[in-house]
Amino acid sequence: MKALFIVERNLYYKFYGPVISELLSKGIQVHLLHLSASHLLQRSNNKAFYYPFLSQVPSFHNGTPIVASYRSDDELHAYIKQHDIHNIFSLQSRGSYHADFTGVRWHTLQHGIDTLVENGFDSDHLYVYTQSWIKESRLLVPAYTEVHDVGLYHLGPIASRQEILAKYGLPDNRKFLFFAPLPFDGGSEYFFLGNNRFDRWCINRNLIKKEKSLLRELSQTLHANGWDIILKSRFKRFLDQDYLGFGHVLYDETFFPSTVNELISISESVVCNLMPSALCTEALKLKKPYYVLHHPEHDKKLIPYMDQEIPKLFNPGLEKDFLSSNDLSWALKMVQSQLPPQPHQRYISQYLTPASGEDLSVFTAYLK
Repeated sequence: MKALFIVERNLYYKFYGPVISELLSKGIQVHLLHLSASHLLQRSNNKAFYYPFLSQVPSFHNGTPIVASYRSDDELHAYIKQHDIHNIFSLQSRGSYHADFTGVRWHTLQHGIDTLVENGFDSDHLYVYTQSWIKESRLLVPAYTEVHDVGLYHLGPIASRQEILAKYGLPDNRKFLFFAPLPFDGGSEYFFLGNNRFDRWCINRNLIKKEKSLLRELSQTLHANGWDIILKSRFKRFLDQDYLGFGHVLYDETFFPSTVNELISISESVVCNLMPSALCTEALKLKKPYYVLHHPEHDKKLIPYMDQEIPKLFNPGLEKDFLSSNDLSWALKMVQSQLPPQPHQRYISQYLTPASGEDLSVFTAYLK
């Protein structure tokens, strides 16, 4: 029995890794087919560092997959025929590709909300955290698609605290705040703020300036109480030298195991600047308080945008989850465990925990 995983970015291994391990443990031959397209390496592409180089395939304890690359949908089709593949796993449905997949069973894995905004969805199987994500998204799932609740399957096994501290060179006598800075350096991504390109550019410069100021004050408060900040950015935004003075600056060092999940697991709390994100799913499932820094001067535009685009799926939606960037008095309350508790059990149960429990064997149950 064979299964092929389409790898369009190296960060896909965060989601693929646990599933690949499960398949290898059952003796299934796994093929990892990397997209090798030159346009991904353009300087204008802020995700160029997520280009899936063949050298970045993670290690798997349960076996060794077959690794290859393709440049077009035609080459993808040729590879499938040549190797007699009958099962394909992807983070997109079959409808996202233009090739003949006759005789192939398609398995689509949910990764956040991206999978659930696809037009023309076409897949034999869809693996979602829970059915609530489908019910509250705009995804039109065909009647022939079998939907399986699998929970946060991509969390995978988490190493011990000591192993994680050693891996990232972090001190073992501190507590940590996981801080997700602004995701972008440019202003164009914040199209919901400002009135024109120049206005957005100015807002972005001010947001970064303000982020540095609050991190400077925040780090002083935390450090005096035995805490350090873990500044977890992504390759689409490299933090400048100033940030090195605020805490431990880290990026996506490994995808399987996932750096972000490992760092959250050793942190006391998670704080995200400006907007909620998929981080909240990992944080809440790992039983970590999750907060969003809001900026009062932008709330009139930002809050309506969030209400329209991410009202429930990435944000439990409680006011207690929002902390003001203009008043950092919450920092001392946090280290003293005086912030109001987050009553998110309903969110965790409804969006992150399948009624049947989490069982990775579901990924092998429908192979042929």
